[in-house]
Amino acid sequence: MGSPQLYCPICGAPITDKSGDGSLWLSNAALLTTAHETENGSELDEYWPRSVQPPVEYEYAYHLGPNPPEETHRSVVRLEVEGTGTSRFELPNSGEIVHTMWAEYVRGNKQRQAHGGPLYLPFHGVCLDLTHHFIESAATFNQTGEGLPNDRITSLKQLWEIYYRRVNGAWTAVPDAYGTLPEPHDYFGGYRCRNTYWAPEDDPAYGEVRISFHLPPRTTMLTST
Repeated sequence: MGSPQLYCPICGAPITDKSGDGSLWLSNAALLTTAHETENGSELDEYWPRSVQPPVEYEYAYHLGPNPPEETHRSVVRLEVEGTGTSRFELPNSGEIVHTMWAEYVRGNKQRQAHGGPLYLPFHGVCLDLTHHFIESAATFNQTGEGLPNDRITSLKQLWEIYYRRVNGAWTAVPDAYGTLPEPHDYFGGYRCRNTYWAPEDDPAYGEVRISFHLPPRTTMLTST
């Protein structure tokens, strides 16, 4: 089975191969995963399939295994990568090829202990940047004392929890089984927009908008609100 086309969970547009015809914003991707601090430094979290020793609240998604790290020691890690048009990405520095929306699971035997593996979720880099702006703006708003409703996302870790729990945690030996995250609103367009031309650069009106659009630095946005 071929690797499916990936779609950004935030905007719903495809994550394309940089060598293709797509715009840079479609191919400049970022992976999110989580890590925790240990006595030997930072280590990536291991995610286990739901069929292996799952806590009660994890009947669908992956979970952190029988000995999860302390929540206070965990953080979200962002890795900049280039789109490949598939669910496989090459990690910076190490050159390791990883699969997204799938975590490796190794069964235990007499020679080794069972263990899970890192879970990576793919996004457009610019979508994560915009999301970060909103999250920081929410934090600034909170500092004014006005507060925010309880259902608002106020940290990258909260965003991770929402998205990763939508990944099907059933164990599978096929890492390329999924190209999209299940989404209650179908990405606010989702499959109905899959054939949309996401980068109509030959449109003069679009070209004028793109040239004139400029996202100011994060500090400028925060101090001006």
